[in-house]
Amino acid sequence: MPTSVTIVVALSVLLGLLVIIHAWMGTDDVDLPQVRWQLDRGSGAYLDMLDRLRSLAETPADGSTTPDVDTRRFADVVISGGNHTPTAHALVRLSDFRVVRFSVGGTPHGVVLNLASGIPDKEDATDDNWFLGKEGYDDLARVANQSLTDVDLGWFSLEQSLRDLGVRGTDRTTQASGMLRYSIAITAASRFRPIADHIAGGMDKGSPVFVTAQQVGLMRG
Repeated sequence: MPTSVTIVVALSVLLGLLVIIHAWMGTDDVDLPQVRWQLDRGSGAYLDMLDRLRSLAETPADGSTTPDVDTRRFADVVISGGNHTPTAHALVRLSDFRVVRFSVGGTPHGVVLNLASGIPDKEDATDDNWFLGKEGYDDLARVANQSLTDVDLGWFSLEQSLRDLGVRGTDRTTQASGMLRYSIAITAASRFRPIADHIAGGMDKGSPVFVTAQQVGLMRG
């Protein structure tokens, strides 16, 4: 066999192996779309974040629009605040807008709190699976020892939760309270526009915001 043919065959085999290895290694290293939410920019930034999530949920990877949402698709909501607060990442499952993982940077190895299994892995961080299976509002509320109508969704509380979630070793009650706050602000508000508008109105006023019993009924429905 001529040398040139041998080289071509060898390169073809090598390329095939690289494709297989990349596909195998890339199953958990997913290039997720990022949606930014800057707390100190008020209700406009908040509502833009929710609109972006809804748009991603309706649009598959090939760009066409379809009501059939792939349950494997996720978005990375990057949450930042002022006053030197850490940046948090809320991994949102686009099929139902559930927050399935919180990770916070600005710490030695990162704080990663998983609420569901079967989600893309985060490299260079030690995952904490204590909350695994507790992605529901009521599950988190029980750990937080809070009623859903008592969760403050105002700007100051949201920013304080960024600080709390960024501290490794924070007690489970405080972690659950912070994740519950963001789960309502992202999941419930993405699904129900009246809840989104209610939270946004409180952001503009800088006042505490609480969901009503009627809104809790919608969230549980």
